[in-house]
Amino acid sequence: MLAVNDLWGSAYLVSSGAELQGLKVSGSGGKRSVSFLFEGGEAERLHRHFVTGRAVANVTTMKITMNHLKDLLFNELRKETENENQSGGYRASAAG
Repeated sequence: MLAVNDLWGSAYLVSSGAELQGLKVSGSGGKRSVSFLFEGGEAERLHRHFVTGRAVANVTTMKITMNHLKDLLFNELRKETENENQSGGYRASAAG
C-alpha cells in the first residue's frame, strides 16, 4: 500500500490512472494529516515519476482531479471531527 501525503502528487496519480483505495486521517484536533492510499506497481511507478520530476499530465484533468480529492479530503476531515466531538475526544484534548 502506497500512502501519499501530497495533494498534488495524489492528483497526478489519480489523473494518470492509479486507483485511489481510500484515505487515512492521522492525528487529532488541529493537528490532522490525510494520506491518500494507493495499491499496485503502477501507482508506485507513477509516484516515482512525480517525485523525480518526470511526471507529465494534462493540466485540465489535474485540476478536476485536484478539486475531487479536496472534496474527499474535507469530507473525511469533517467526518472525523464529528466522530471526535460525539465521543468527547476533541473537547477533552482542547481542555488539556
